[in-house]
Amino acid sequence: MKNDSISEFLTVAELSIWIRLSRSHIYFLVSKKKIPFIKLGGKLLFSSEEIRNWVDQSSYNHITEKSTAKSG
Repeated sequence: MKNDSISEFLTVAELSIWIRLSRSHIYFLVSKKKIPFIKLGGKLLFSSEEIRNWVDQSSYNHITEKSTAKSG
């Protein structure tokens, strides 16, 4: 999916396709407050910019944890 085709806010279904996680896993992450989201009128929405930052941060943390484990 091209960046310019991503709307500012995504639904669970759209986010699931974009980041290739199941809907149930996204709901799990929301329940644990591990993913940035807003609830508007009872509907979960995700800011595409915040999700990009979250993915970047998660990727960085994962790489850092791996390199720390190897060097330790």
